[in-house]
Amino acid sequence: MISYPSAQTRKPKSVFVNIHGQSAEYEILDVCEFNSTRKRMSTVVRTPDGTIKLYCKGADTVILERLGKNQLFTEKTLAHLEDYATEGLRTLCIAYRDIPAAEYAQWATIYSQAASTINGRSEALDQAAELIEKDLFLLGATAVEDKLQEGVPDTIHTLQMAGIKIWVLTGDRQETAINIGMSCRLIAESMNMVIVNEETAHDTAEFISRRLTAIKNQRSSGEQEDLALVIDGKSLTFALEKDLSKSFLELALLCKAVICCRVSPLQKALVVKLVKKNQNSILLAIGDGANDVSRVWNYRRTYMPRSYHIAQELQKYNIPDYRPRQEQFQKAIKKVRAVQRMRRNRGFAFSQTENGQQDQTKVIRAYDTSKSSARPSGY
Repeated sequence: MISYPSAQTRKPKSVFVNIHGQSAEYEILDVCEFNSTRKRMSTVVRTPDGTIKLYCKGADTVILERLGKNQLFTEKTLAHLEDYATEGLRTLCIAYRDIPAAEYAQWATIYSQAASTINGRSEALDQAAELIEKDLFLLGATAVEDKLQEGVPDTIHTLQMAGIKIWVLTGDRQETAINIGMSCRLIAESMNMVIVNEETAHDTAEFISRRLTAIKNQRSSGEQEDLALVIDGKSLTFALEKDLSKSFLELALLCKAVICCRVSPLQKALVVKLVKKNQNSILLAIGDGANDVSRVWNYRRTYMPRSYHIAQELQKYNIPDYRPRQEQFQKAIKKVRAVQRMRRNRGFAFSQTENGQQDQTKVIRAYDTSKSSARPSGY
């Protein structure tokens, strides 16, 4: 039986880990935080024997390119990642390196200066992290299942049958994204997938042009085939360039489903902007995480001047025109049947009972965030 280390107790500056039945204290020296640009986070610790180590976890693409020589587990880990992604699991790679005391002392000074920077602090911290997140040794990979909520497949299928086009913009691996697309019925087995995985702008333009011509010729001859477009982040970078964006959009609109995988928050916002700018259609952008803020905000500015959103994360509280004062009221807010039924009265929003009467026992305070004077302190 294999025994794995497990965390026992966490203190502000250290963590106690159970290793083969023995408790060991690891001092936490620094933490290089995760963000959607870095796609990784690192922790620098001092072990019980006094050595300094850096442990890094993140997307496979960013971890693998920071590995040193003489790796033992790369091929096996890549095989595991492929298997995990095929099952629709979300994956992370884990690596570490030993840091000499002299190197750490020099880096700690740089990191401390970056942390105290007022203007451009985030960029300075990222640059400091780059200096130490190198020559890593790959330890392996983890995989977790992110189950679909009940009713999602049927809902997506119903929307598609109603003629609504659904695009998924995700940071997941391509295999994971495709698997999830199939499990939620966005992609059907009968669909022919158009997969764009090109390394250069020229190759991307050539591929899009070739497929676009082929699809048009096929449809002009009377053949109709449901298509699903899958494009990765690198190819999407080229596809969103000015001279290629309209061809990409035309190809995407010919497909019944679109999945953009390995994309950044900025790319999500650019895709929304591209569709919004070139299509005279109603557009709805939905996101459940902080990295979706730019995409939802880009959409809201044009289409929802007086919309009501239920925010799940603190970062989203500055997006909607209205927001709940406390998250504990979100469940009650969802009972409001439609925006048209909401009545604003001295800053209150009323839900309605089954007989249409106002239920004043469930009054929910909301604030118009478009007016700074209406915002309570601390918001």
